Amino acid sequence: MISARLRYTAMSVLALCFFTGGLLWAQAGVWPGAAVCLWLTAFCLLGCTRIRHTAYRL
Repeated sequence: MISARLRYTAMSVLALCFFTGGLLWAQAGVWPGAAVCLWLTAFCLLGCTRIRHTAYRL
C-alpha cells in the first residue's frame, strides 16, 4: 500500500499540473479545456484534503 505522504505528494503535483494546464488553455482561449483542467484541479485538492484527514485519524 502506498503511504499517505506519497499519495498526498502525487495528488499535489497532479493538482499543480492541472492548474498550470488550465491557465495555459485559458491563455490560448480554449475555455472548455481550461474549465475541465480547473475542475480536475479542484478534485485533486479535495483528494488531498481527504488523504490528510484520513492520515490524521490514523
